[in-house]
Amino acid sequence: MPWMPGVTCHSTENRHAGRECGGVKGKPIFLVWHYTVRDFEWSLHALTLGEVSAHFLVDVDGTIHQLVDTDDAAWTQGVKRADERDHLLNVLGGVCKRLASSGSANENLWAIGVEIVNSGSEPYTPSQIEACIRIADWCRQTHGIERRRPFQVGHEEINIKKSDPGRYFPWDVILES
Repeated sequence: MPWMPGVTCHSTENRHAGRECGGVKGKPIFLVWHYTVRDFEWSLHALTLGEVSAHFLVDVDGTIHQLVDTDDAAWTQGVKRADERDHLLNVLGGVCKRLASSGSANENLWAIGVEIVNSGSEPYTPSQIEACIRIADWCRQTHGIERRRPFQVGHEEINIKKSDPGRYFPWDVILES
């Protein structure tokens, strides 16, 4: 049960236990970075009691809240149509052969979702940036997810209707050379 040490844990039933859905079993291979648009309280409520979820929620002060065990799939990306699935495979650059061969359009089975409390029109706080690096490093140690493309993607890259994590997201420090 991968729960990141030293974080605040919450619980939600909005997940696919064991990263299995519709007969397809996945494993975490990439991180998807999001911003919440709304404040922490609204975001926590939406991600635990609404119809969506994420593995992590980072507050403005850098506090990391884990909502879903990373051995389970959070309901963070949504299930794609076939053309959207092809776009995701293109973004991932062939990294996920299991996703390509599974025929599943549910990228949640392979993603770890990180939501950051931010409106999208303001810089991320230094504490949030440190928390994001901590999450990325823990995911590398726990799941082998590298801090480079294509293993780190923005929500906007896999869903063209989205704009997060936005222009203020610190890709230069999240991605290692």
